[in-house]
Amino acid sequence: MAAIPDEPAALLAAYRKAIWKLIGLGVFAAGCLALVFFARRLFKLPPALLTLPLIAALIFFGSDLWRFVVLRRRVQRLRELSS
Repeated sequence: MAAIPDEPAALLAAYRKAIWKLIGLGVFAAGCLALVFFARRLFKLPPALLTLPLIAALIFFGSDLWRFVVLRRRVQRLRELSS
């Protein structure tokens, strides 16, 4: 994971980048979930198969989610200090 910047401008830029990355990952995860949903119906697989993409998304994208949470906290703290 890349270091969290301390400068306000760099922090805001990293926060915006993290938001767009999460949106992209969310779209990708939704697409995977839709694909698994249709495959489950097509091959008559058990409903528990739908949990697989959700668990995989949390494992693979967990570091990006955590980075977003840390950045959001720092941006909120920066906004509180500036007002």
